[in-house]
Amino acid sequence: MWRPFPYGGVNFYPDQTDGVVVIEESTVTGVPAERTTIELANNRVTAIEGGAAAAMRRYAPNGYYMRHALIGLNPKVRSAGGTQFEREKHAGAFYFGLDGLTPEGTADRKGPGHAHCDCQFDRPTITLDGKPFIEDGYLLLLDDPEIQELAGKFGPADILLDPNDRLVLPPRYSR
Repeated sequence: MWRPFPYGGVNFYPDQTDGVVVIEESTVTGVPAERTTIELANNRVTAIEGGAAAAMRRYAPNGYYMRHALIGLNPKVRSAGGTQFEREKHAGAFYFGLDGLTPEGTADRKGPGHAHCDCQFDRPTITLDGKPFIEDGYLLLLDDPEIQELAGKFGPADILLDPNDRLVLPPRYSR
């Protein structure tokens, strides 16, 4: 059972992950001093290049696979100055977790992670099935009329769904 506070994200297991990402921050590297890229093909890390590559390779000498990913949904989670595990849940943030392959070179999602490395992206642009979902860190779902209507049952939707994490909710809206 995993219930990290604050709440506010959708965690999923990608079926297919391909592409190149530039690490902004990870649990292995912190914020890298030099550009560090990870190439993924078919849910496996096929290349790590740049300043923190050696540290990442030492952390998981058998290699990495894509274990899970999370899209942040909570517009009131602190992002500026927050820890990685807080910022990841801010509406429009994204992170993925790489895990170390077993000594046999296989991915094992059934057991606990080995050499787990979470990679945080505070202002991503993400498309799902060819449609924009997050643009430069803004969760477009917050503008959906149905979401606005639902939020309006608890108070002013423009305040409750405002992703400005410094906008303090009046106590009457936080119960």
